[in-house]
Amino acid sequence: MPGIEIRAAIVNAAQTAIATAIVSVFFISTVWAQPEHSPAYIPAQSAKEFSEWLSRLPASQDRNHSAHRFLLGIQASLKIPSDGRIRFLMPRAKSASKKLKGFIDQSFRPDERKRFEDFIERVVTELRQSAAKYESISNGAVAYRLQWLAAGFQALHLGIDDAPWSPSEPLIQLRRANPTIKGVHPITQWPASRYQLIQTPNFEIAFQNANKDAGEIAEVCEQIYAIWQQIFFSYCNEAETSSRQAVQRRNPFQVVVFPNRNAYEKGLQSLVPSIGVSTGYYNQNTRASFFFFERKSYATLVHELTHQFFVEATEGSILFDADKTTGFWAAEGIALFMESYSAIDLGGAFLVDIGGWDSNRLQAARFRFLRDQTWFPWEYFGAINGQKFKTLDDLAPRYSQACGLAHSWMEMDSKSRELLIRNLTALYRQGTPSPLQPSTDDELIQWYRSYMLKGPAHSIDYLPHDNRNELVLSRTKIDSAWLLEQLKLKRNWDSLDVAFTEVDDTAWTKPNVAWDIVRLNVESTHITDNSLESLAKMPRLTELDLSNCEITDSGLRSLAGNKTLRTLWLAGTGVTDQALEILLSMPRLEALQVRGSKITEDGWQRLIKKLPRLKANSTGP
Repeated sequence: MPGIEIRAAIVNAAQTAIATAIVSVFFISTVWAQPEHSPAYIPAQSAKEFSEWLSRLPASQDRNHSAHRFLLGIQASLKIPSDGRIRFLMPRAKSASKKLKGFIDQSFRPDERKRFEDFIERVVTELRQSAAKYESISNGAVAYRLQWLAAGFQALHLGIDDAPWSPSEPLIQLRRANPTIKGVHPITQWPASRYQLIQTPNFEIAFQNANKDAGEIAEVCEQIYAIWQQIFFSYCNEAETSSRQAVQRRNPFQVVVFPNRNAYEKGLQSLVPSIGVSTGYYNQNTRASFFFFERKSYATLVHELTHQFFVEATEGSILFDADKTTGFWAAEGIALFMESYSAIDLGGAFLVDIGGWDSNRLQAARFRFLRDQTWFPWEYFGAINGQKFKTLDDLAPRYSQACGLAHSWMEMDSKSRELLIRNLTALYRQGTPSPLQPSTDDELIQWYRSYMLKGPAHSIDYLPHDNRNELVLSRTKIDSAWLLEQLKLKRNWDSLDVAFTEVDDTAWTKPNVAWDIVRLNVESTHITDNSLESLAKMPRLTELDLSNCEITDSGLRSLAGNKTLRTLWLAGTGVTDQALEILLSMPRLEALQVRGSKITEDGWQRLIKKLPRLKANSTGP
């Protein structure tokens, strides 16, 4: 069933946003904080004092200081995010101690280092005390997360020699299998001499060839498993009263890594005829995940491992069928949510965010809902099985809606998060989903829209991640002040869409603010000719949408001779035939949209004649 347009219905039904209840439970905060808010801190008495001390250090206040990102990361780990994302501080391999020492030496004078270490010791002690209190009142889920958090802070102290908390040991115990005993690979049938095997307490990861990133991939696998257990503690533990869990699985998760796409497709063609459309695959029958790595990106790895964990991580029976189970969207949606995994290396630990309004996959969901206004009715979408969900027609929009819904239920508040986790538990263990709220189409559209619109408009302590480079803020309640303040730590973007917002020239013309954006959409904003000189200075700008902005021939002259622009939208602007020479001067321009501008049909034909490459991808008057 195709997606339907809801241009009128969605706007009329959602004029009033649903209020979100404030929940003060640890690690589950309100989704969108108010514009002015006091940060919430982790349950350690010294957390606030520690954070404020760090913020006063010169390196914390100087964006260009080599230790700036390290100190921001530690400060972020001391606070509970106000926007619903889930944040972790995960210990990493001991081999990173040299990197941690470098960060510490760059950050602190000798006297400051001593105080830093004292703060770390206090936080670790206080977190463990908090964990014990939650354990004593039978709240194993919170106790478990606090134990992990304490282990993460402990990993930031070079001088602590205490034994690590036992579940963190897999992150620091990575071993290569002895070539003489590994034998033929049981799934791929590779001879022992043709693959490399990394064994960890919870994984066996086979690489078809030697891979210089093998140890890092293994560490990420263990890290994702530890994070998954923290988020889905109730799924892993029927009795949630205790934080104790087994350190090592009886049967390790099987992961197979191919060196490139060609090897991946060749190796799995007989198992999955349509394997060519994928970049990773979990097979429930073989109980193995398959990947290839041509570039260092862990999104697909995290996605497929999420499927694998829900099927294999518990001893209970699994009735989920990837083709027949109804309510299948939730299985894909939660994997897309987990795909938002983003890590900042702090030397001894990783600061990890899952979810958040800036997560990569969510941008497509926001674009399709707010810009394209596409919605699959819940009566259909919430009930279809995996086979129907995965049909190629409208596949991308279906995935986007699944992603957006998973984000919204996981991030709105503690109640909605628990509802989705119960839904997933029923989906996998009973083979049928449990009810979710809102449950009617009209209510769900309104609720979903409130999530999509409110998030980016509200002030949070934004921490940029290297793998989050696209941002769709179209139709959200932002302006230039928000853009300048909230994105002050990240000015380089692969894609930034602020169409139909209150953004004006201030965002682009403020002195000493150098944006570097590849694809920029400012359609129907308040920018004028005054912005174009600044936009023209962006070194990688290849796409620019100026539709329905107050742009004239005079302003467009700033783009004359631009050597990077490939696609330009001038629809609905005041640009006339006098701008044709400017357009002809752009050597790489290959797509141009001018409908609704003041360029005439005669002028357009002259332009197309001189630049025939425009004809295929352009729209005239």
